[in-house]
Amino acid sequence: TSTYLINYRPRSGATLTGTADYKAAIRAGYFRVICYDRQVTPALDTTIQRVLQADPDYRLAATIPYGNGSGSYYVWVKR
Repeated sequence: TSTYLINYRPRSGATLTGTADYKAAIRAGYFRVICYDRQVTPALDTTIQRVLQADPDYRLAATIPYGNGSGSYYVWVKR
């Protein structure tokens, strides 16, 4: 799954799109690992980060710099 498109469907069967779909998937524990870099979809990545920080089921496992130090990958894992 990328931050361009997600095909998560909650148990309620509701049709969600965009940010709401990512939030619901994270809160439901749909992902075991989440990685983002705040470069391609920065607004969504910021939302994902906030949801992850508030969710005790996930923890930041690594921050990995890339390039010439211009960015980092943020890797979260489900506990």
